[in-house]
Amino acid sequence: IDLAIGVPQHIAIVPVDTAGNVQLNTTSIPLLINSSVPPQVGVQMDSPEPNAATLSWHSYATQSLCDFAGFKLYSQNSDFSSVESLSPTATLGADIREYTVSGLDRSQTYYFAVVGFNGAGELDPNVVTQTWTDPYAGVIDTDTTIGGGTQKVIPIHQSIQVQAGATLTIVPGTTLEFAPGSGMTVESGTLLAAGTALQPIVFTSANDKAGSTATPGEWNGITLGSDASGSVLAHVFIRYGQGLIVAGASPTVTALSALHNQPSGLVLRQGATLNTTAALLRYNAVGAQLEDTAQLSLSDSVIKNNTTNAAAIGDHTLIAAHNWWGSTDETTIQNSVSTQVDFSNALQTEPLLTPAIGTPDGNTLVGEQTVEL
Repeated sequence: IDLAIGVPQHIAIVPVDTAGNVQLNTTSIPLLINSSVPPQVGVQMDSPEPNAATLSWHSYATQSLCDFAGFKLYSQNSDFSSVESLSPTATLGADIREYTVSGLDRSQTYYFAVVGFNGAGELDPNVVTQTWTDPYAGVIDTDTTIGGGTQKVIPIHQSIQVQAGATLTIVPGTTLEFAPGSGMTVESGTLLAAGTALQPIVFTSANDKAGSTATPGEWNGITLGSDASGSVLAHVFIRYGQGLIVAGASPTVTALSALHNQPSGLVLRQGATLNTTAALLRYNAVGAQLEDTAQLSLSDSVIKNNTTNAAAIGDHTLIAAHNWWGSTDETTIQNSVSTQVDFSNALQTEPLLTPAIGTPDGNTLVGEQTVEL
């Protein structure tokens, strides 16, 4: 029997014999089939892209729900516990169990809820939301990759802290633009920023672009803590920040270009150790600085045009032999460094460093052109 939902009806059952005689006198029974109000939808959330959220509710069963019609998705920038006064962002069919919201603004926080409704439009307005925030902000405690595909220039709105042994990988050719006051700290984990000569990785200020003016030190730079010794940086630029700070770690660093940083382009402290080559340290307050019990060996590099090219204020001498200091005059070199810097065997000609190829800067040219260091 095809009965209408929500419409009052009467039904009666009467006997009939083999000759077709029917007992006509009977009493009907009232019958009303109401729509079920669907229960709350438990939602899980994932971020397949840095500006997208995928919501799923695969375990939600509707077989026993009379007149189930579909789902409504709600989204707000402030948390909510009821959808009673809200308009849905999307209305989905009864067979849908997953939905991706794209084009999210990473500087905003989003709250999502999914609600089931019946054919009469009835629903339970009470919800528990899922919260979406920028996946490139705050604590990163699972392996994460930034860059790749069409992601070439990525704004970083808030500071990043790598923790719990996670690995943060930056794809070669990626530029990260840090908002003033933000930065990156690897506390317990690994930073893999292995660029190439033709696809370097750039960490710079959000103001380092046409139409804006960047100033040294306006973002907090890259800090490698004592549990970040597995980190690898190659063909990396750090510009207009506080440089690369190695605090207790022993990372692998090569072809580091630190430009326009304040207070230092490269600083080692808290017992850190580093042996690096092919660095380009220019226009920083201090090109390279060594503190407390840390140890640094720096060679085959260009260190010039800094207020102080190199300084050692700790227990050890900064070993900076076999570098180009912008001059062949020993007195000129001596005046640009502290007394605890070994600048012996200084280069007599300026080397051509590969890290400058491929990334525009005030003193570098791109592509197959000559690079001025």
